[in-house]
Amino acid sequence: MIKELNGIGLDVPDARRYLEVLSQAVQNIPFYPTALRRTVLDALDHAPPTETWTRQDTMRVLGFVDHGLIETLDREWHDYDRNEADRLFEYASSHRLFDSIKSAAVLGAGSCRLGDYLASLPLMDRVVCSDISWPALHFGRALIEANYAELPEILTKPRVFYHVEPQSTRLSRTTKESRFKPPLTPSERRKCIRYVVRDVFAGWVEPVLSELIVVPYLLDIFRATRAISLLLRICQRVRAGQQIVIIATCISEARAGPGRDPGLILDILDRCGFKVRFLDLTFLPYSFSYYSYGEVHTQWNTLVVRAERSADPGADIFIARSDRWHELEANRREKANPAGSVALDLVLGNLPRTESYRAFGARLIPQIGATEFENAIGELLAEGLVELRIGAS
Repeated sequence: MIKELNGIGLDVPDARRYLEVLSQAVQNIPFYPTALRRTVLDALDHAPPTETWTRQDTMRVLGFVDHGLIETLDREWHDYDRNEADRLFEYASSHRLFDSIKSAAVLGAGSCRLGDYLASLPLMDRVVCSDISWPALHFGRALIEANYAELPEILTKPRVFYHVEPQSTRLSRTTKESRFKPPLTPSERRKCIRYVVRDVFAGWVEPVLSELIVVPYLLDIFRATRAISLLLRICQRVRAGQQIVIIATCISEARAGPGRDPGLILDILDRCGFKVRFLDLTFLPYSFSYYSYGEVHTQWNTLVVRAERSADPGADIFIARSDRWHELEANRREKANPAGSVALDLVLGNLPRTESYRAFGARLIPQIGATEFENAIGELLAEGLVELRIGAS
């Protein structure tokens, strides 16, 4: 059983399948170093399958692995004025957002710059950086350890900058060496950071034991019902006494569909038994959402909330078929791996239109086990076949 890749844990339902998709991705995306490609192939221990994965399927399994990952690494780690992550850290420090915390788990850690900041705090003695993207964790760890030889050339080669002098009608071109923000965590404390590949939708082999669970911009990947399902999935993992910090970009309804309403996010936390300890609406940059920087629509764009889960279990979470159930079910059955579809088929065949999550689990877990049940639900949530709700309606 494959449990890690190059020192990064693989807490995913099917690690071999994950490595197969990862191997194909790093072979086909040109910026990956040869040594990294070899590391993945050696871990897989057999030639990757010839099956061709679409970009959408690849992202569902691996998250950001192509040029979107390079953009995130650059925006959070490159040493330039008003670095986006620096602005977040300034905000967190001035509002004491992470004060009095000794252990934290970052869900959707991406390039791990926030993990580096958390590990540098005086009281912090354990940080877990988890993300579905192994390359993001690998390159993030390299930056935290100042091991720049591990980075792809696209990040380390000299940069070209353009500007226009006053009263001039010509472009001025300047070439500068690429520079990265120095790690904030002292070298002797970097061992307190652990890296693990984890799918937030799926069942988890290990529970999250940290005092604080940080969700930075993870909801930004989805809109409306998918974002709600993801938030409820995270709430299912938080135990009484643990705290959660959510940083989410709020967007209104548009042509792409319903947005992310701050009132809805707060309502879900309240109904799931959380007590808000800090709340703010502010203006922060972010890396995972489309936004037109040419026009500022409001004075704020980001919800920041820190809340603690009480002993009250809160309202029931329900699982329901999504509006795209029939269309996506047909596609899933065409692509399903017969060797691993028993639990999925059982869930699909037994789910009514809406049912209490607790009751549905009580019916199926005795037949397939808790881990298989949670992993099947996770895959169906990731594919958009089902969704989670507060209440039956």
